[in-house]
Amino acid sequence: MGSPRAEPPHIQALALLGVEPGEVARVHRPIGLNIGSKSPPEIAIATLAGLIADRNERPGGFHFD
Repeated sequence: MGSPRAEPPHIQALALLGVEPGEVARVHRPIGLNIGSKSPPEIAIATLAGLIADRNERPGGFHFD
């Protein structure tokens, strides 16, 4: 989750833990399908749908303009 316009905090945190840049680049952000959800249940469904799309090698709607 998180705004695509904000500096992602996970990059520095993972680097400090010694995670290689190639592994950090695999992190999807924001996460989930872009279905315009605001409620926690809908966000959970969008997140799971995005993970399933990724597992099935589908685009998964990760473009947030």
